[in-house]
Amino acid sequence: MSESNKIVEIFSCFHEGTVAGFSGDYKLLSLRIDCNYLAKKVNRSYNHFFVELSDVSQIELIPWSAPGEKPAQKIGDPDKIFVSELEIVSAEIADGIAIIACLQLVKESVAANLLIKAALARVLDQQKNEISIRDLQKWSRGYWEEMEDDEYNKRDSDF
Repeated sequence: MSESNKIVEIFSCFHEGTVAGFSGDYKLLSLRIDCNYLAKKVNRSYNHFFVELSDVSQIELIPWSAPGEKPAQKIGDPDKIFVSELEIVSAEIADGIAIIACLQLVKESVAANLLIKAALARVLDQQKNEISIRDLQKWSRGYWEEMEDDEYNKRDSDF
């Protein structure tokens, strides 16, 4: 699996989580991911993770434009990209680049794509212990299956 595919797999697990901050630079960029429901699967006292990206060759935020509007300006500086939280919606890969659809939480929500390409990606828990993507996927899948079951049971009880 390519690193871009790993980045997509990682961010896909953090659906409805937020990129709440960052530290570092293009050599080693650490993103704080607030995802309370998933962090609780690791440890009941946890509420976030870290995604570490090594040797980042591309990181850009591209706000979405309405049809017929002039394309929005790309933002390539992490200090400006992460000026406010980014809510993670989905992730996909195109041309070897991870594309994370997100909402930037400012005065008004602004939809944007966060583009990431890095030589290495890894996930760490709140205490900076590495977590496998497989475990992260298992916990994420389990959470959403529980939510689906709860919703199904709720609908059954409404009848």
